[in-house]
Amino acid sequence: MVGFAPGAYYKIEISTPGTLAVVLEEVPVEMLTRIAIINEDGTWLASEDTTSPGQKITVEANADAPGWYYIAVLELNGKTHADPYAFRVVM
Repeated sequence: MVGFAPGAYYKIEISTPGTLAVVLEEVPVEMLTRIAIINEDGTWLASEDTTSPGQKITVEANADAPGWYYIAVLELNGKTHADPYAFRVVM
């Protein structure tokens, strides 16, 4: 995504309005993370930072219309980690 902070952005399609939750389930022990939910216009609907490395979090936002949304996974210290992270999206 042009103009956004470096990180990984995942595009998902929502077919019905509702609460969109991103659950960070696995994270490297050294990773300090920001999870954001962004609508197709580029508006950040929700964002949360972990308070300690390796912390697991859940972020929720109101997906008020069908369409494309983006999940941002950012490493706050700009590091690259050998161990993967994993998340799931729940509606």
